[in-house]
Amino acid sequence: MLYGPPGSEKTTDAVRAFTRDGRCTAFVIPCEDGALKPIAARGMPVPDHVTEPVKSWSAMSQAIGWIAQNRQNYSAVIIDTISTFSAYLYRDVEKQYEGNKNKFLIPTTCRNYLYLLREWIRQLGLHSIFVAHAMAPAVLDGVFYRGGPLLTPKSMIEQYHGQIDSVLRVDTLALPGRPPFRVYWTGGELWPQELGVLTQPPDWRSWRTKNREGCGAAVVPADLGAFLRGRVPPYAGL
Repeated sequence: MLYGPPGSEKTTDAVRAFTRDGRCTAFVIPCEDGALKPIAARGMPVPDHVTEPVKSWSAMSQAIGWIAQNRQNYSAVIIDTISTFSAYLYRDVEKQYEGNKNKFLIPTTCRNYLYLLREWIRQLGLHSIFVAHAMAPAVLDGVFYRGGPLLTPKSMIEQYHGQIDSVLRVDTLALPGRPPFRVYWTGGELWPQELGVLTQPPDWRSWRTKNREGCGAAVVPADLGAFLRGRVPPYAGL
């Protein structure tokens, strides 16, 4: 899962990681209007994708089913963004159970849908990237959320985190005396001394990032392809 604030080039990162020789081998499921506009604007090859943004569970089911039937043509699937899709999903479930007094029914149903989506993605046997918006640590309605990839309901941030292999937060740092540069927060313990403590995200040691790539540094340069190829063994098809 790759998450970060608007304009942090999350979609570009995900598509570029699977682009070689003028072709992207990933299939993209856009869940927002204009999700792939940054790709075309940068002159990158636009990957195969669902023609209309996926904004319902039935549309997501159809998209996953189509990829399953054509998986030999792709090396990866990208969902952009799962934050927006989960918000659409929650809205539809609210309508479905309108008037029901069981306050746990709607979030539980959404949770089960998201778990099922993660299992479907696993069953495809392809690389996968969930692009997500960022939620900073906050207290909302008396509940403290530690921050992380934004999902609806927000209680899913903690629960879904355990379902994801690697979670990276991308952002741009602006330090005195040097131009802005993009980085990943990796969940490592070694904070680069040259960055200084003021660059640490709020409550950074509990920031919802993790990686299984053997990276011990808390911050690494933002190059998703290099990050994935750097694991042992490297991801195939990158």
